[in-house]
Amino acid sequence: MTQENYREKIEEHRQEIEFDGPLERKSRTSKKPRQRKSRLIRNMTIFFIFIPLLFLGYVHFFYEPKSLAVDKDDSVTVEPNKPSIENNEEQIAAAENEKEEQEAAKEKAEKEAAAKAQAEKEAEEKAKAEKEAIAKAQAEKEAAAKAQAEKEAAAKAQAEKQAKEDAERLAAAKTHVVQPNENLYRISLKYYSDGNGVQKIMQANNLSSENIVVGQTLIIPQ
Repeated sequence: MTQENYREKIEEHRQEIEFDGPLERKSRTSKKPRQRKSRLIRNMTIFFIFIPLLFLGYVHFFYEPKSLAVDKDDSVTVEPNKPSIENNEEQIAAAENEKEEQEAAKEKAEKEAAAKAQAEKEAEEKAKAEKEAIAKAQAEKEAAAKAQAEKEAAAKAQAEKQAKEDAERLAAAKTHVVQPNENLYRISLKYYSDGNGVQKIMQANNLSSENIVVGQTLIIPQ
């Protein structure tokens, strides 16, 4: 495109701008107040329509009379399909408290069962120890009685044996009448050919000393 063509275009635009004279401007300025007035009316109409709607919506969804609120509080019913947050928190807290109570009761029952088992075990061990002690004392008593009986039986047997031996000795023993100028030593020499028979003669005759008298009868054991 040449410079002349540019100039022609510029001239055309300039002419169009020049034709837009005072009348056109006046017509434009005269239309603006009408447009503003129509917008204001429209805004006010919308405003006065929405205010009652907002009020009705508030009354319908949020506003509750006090009497109805009190009645509603007195007879509160929780719909299963619309649980509230507070009810959920209360239910959770109640469930936790119930769980804690159950755990505490379980722990208490376990402790009581353990204490009962321990007490029963200790009682059983005590009874067993007492029974063993009684059995041991009875056994010791029986053993002592048996030992005493055996000792008495042995002493009795020994006494019987000694008595039998004494009786046999007495049956086989000789007698001697003490003569003048005799003593136990001379009598022992006469019957045992030595003086070792003095103790036998004293024992057989229950003599505490070697003193004898004339005419006394002595048993001479074999």
